[in-house]
Amino acid sequence: MRRMTGLGLLLAAMLAATSTARGDPTEATPNGARIRLEPIRTTWCVGDNVSVRYVVENVGDEPFEVTATPPGFDDWWILQVFDASGHQVVFPRSGNMAISWPHVTQAVTVARPFVRVVSLGRYGVLDRPGRYRVRLFHSLRWKGPGGKDYSGLPRELPPDEDPRWTETSIELLEPTPERVEAVLHVLEGHLDKSARHGSGDGVVPDPKLFRHAAFLEPLLARLRKDPRPRRPPEIWVEGVASIPTTEATSALLELLATSPAAHLKWTQVIPRELCAAAVALRAPPLEARGMSVGPGAGPPSLGLQLPHDLRPHAWSDELAPRARAWAREQLTLRGGSMDRYALRLLAAVGQSEDVAVIEALLGRSLDEARRDAAWPAAPDARDRVHDLIRVFSRVQQCGAAPSPDPRSAVEIVAALVWMFDRPEEAVARYGDRIVAWLGHENPIVRALALAALPRPVPEMAKAGLEAALDDGSPAVRYAALRALEHESDERFRPGVLRAFGRSDDHGDIWAAKVAAKAVGVDRVDLLLVDAARLAEPTAYPVRWQRLAEAAKYRGAWPQGAPSAEERERLAAVWTAFLERNRDALRQRGPFTATAEELAALAPR
Repeated sequence: MRRMTGLGLLLAAMLAATSTARGDPTEATPNGARIRLEPIRTTWCVGDNVSVRYVVENVGDEPFEVTATPPGFDDWWILQVFDASGHQVVFPRSGNMAISWPHVTQAVTVARPFVRVVSLGRYGVLDRPGRYRVRLFHSLRWKGPGGKDYSGLPRELPPDEDPRWTETSIELLEPTPERVEAVLHVLEGHLDKSARHGSGDGVVPDPKLFRHAAFLEPLLARLRKDPRPRRPPEIWVEGVASIPTTEATSALLELLATSPAAHLKWTQVIPRELCAAAVALRAPPLEARGMSVGPGAGPPSLGLQLPHDLRPHAWSDELAPRARAWAREQLTLRGGSMDRYALRLLAAVGQSEDVAVIEALLGRSLDEARRDAAWPAAPDARDRVHDLIRVFSRVQQCGAAPSPDPRSAVEIVAALVWMFDRPEEAVARYGDRIVAWLGHENPIVRALALAALPRPVPEMAKAGLEAALDDGSPAVRYAALRALEHESDERFRPGVLRAFGRSDDHGDIWAAKVAAKAVGVDRVDLLLVDAARLAEPTAYPVRWQRLAEAAKYRGAWPQGAPSAEERERLAAVWTAFLERNRDALRQRGPFTATAEELAALAPR
């Protein structure tokens, strides 16, 4: 039994622009409310989609309301699971869920209770047989003892006397071959994902929650013998990918190496991208510290999730040669969408001999960037550079040394990666060459030179850093802003404000905010830039969100960019509002706009 973090934070951010603000919680738990937790089944096979049913009934005379997310979404649950000895094995989720989760308010009557089915596997790993006690809490947007509603994943647990706590017990059984086959038989009748997850009520096995070695051979057997189109192989591969054993990883590598044209013993067309994502997820973790040219698109999740503390059990050094061989082959012969996974694997298991493969790929990215002054044209271009940098760092750790006299762009990038990983030796080895690299013709080189600058920034590099704040490439501006995180020189303030105004990405805006704070830019001056950008259609929802948070605006948000005339009006009224309340906003103290001001600030 292990802990895992909450799910779906990315989805919450994506929905921020379309959700409305929730109302205030009601004063107290209604008198007619009765809450209970029901075991859908009292016994479950380990690996099944172990679930409980949460029910709010009305036994009174008056209807009352509850607020929660719709069926099929993650929710504001606080969950505890204890084994037979009283040891807690599933913990309340940590963090803070965004208030922008989609939500619905339902009237609860005698004839219409509020019901949700909660899959315990979404919150923890139940991988051992035994009897368990399950405790569940939901805010329901009611106030409990002490006046707190505990919605949005509170930092403290509600008190035990809060009537919204409820509990039940379940028993998990050993996954014998007969029980495993019974679970898979049920899944075979619900192979369509929408049928499995859309209703939010029926409980069907979820292949991503199997997580037990007993499922491996039965899943592989289905891939070997059942080619019928109505049984999609993705389901069985997802099940294999959920199992945290080296045997499962070996099977994924075998599936990955299967040619699409020759299925060998596999009778189905194997979804190789799923296999690649699963193997890359199991490889040894990369170091968190690394060079960056800004936020990219990030790797596609493909719906796979293996809890972090299970991943070490799924990897051994004996698997590295096979993973490395596939990665090299992918990068040299095939190319395409799976290069990301190949690079991720080489960053974990690559050797110094792989530097030639990586230099060729980097050369292509550098050629593209040299022809584009506003590089990158798409977020995945940054992702590719980040992946290549990680592999460079790996092969250098394994003995591949950069040139002592770098001339080409590829050689300079290799030197910059070396400098970043060895800041104490960087200046001694390359001296003031880095100042020249700040003005290099290639934006990737300029951005990486900024990232490799020693901290604090040497005086000789400050002129180049100041110029980089107005660079045509968003990646270079981002790197310049990150280089200013620990600087306090006032000379950078105008450039930081200009770079902030040109930022269109959450990550770029965050970097500009951090740099602005370091060099002493007034917070309200940043907000005035946000207000001016409201006249542009690209300002929504990012700039609007920043202004709404600063003004504690709780009205309806624009569902898209308003008309050009309305955008101009909003930019003007927000600018006037910020200037009028500059002192109060600057102090970040208690501040609330008046009703008249909020009415003017609202989109029409």
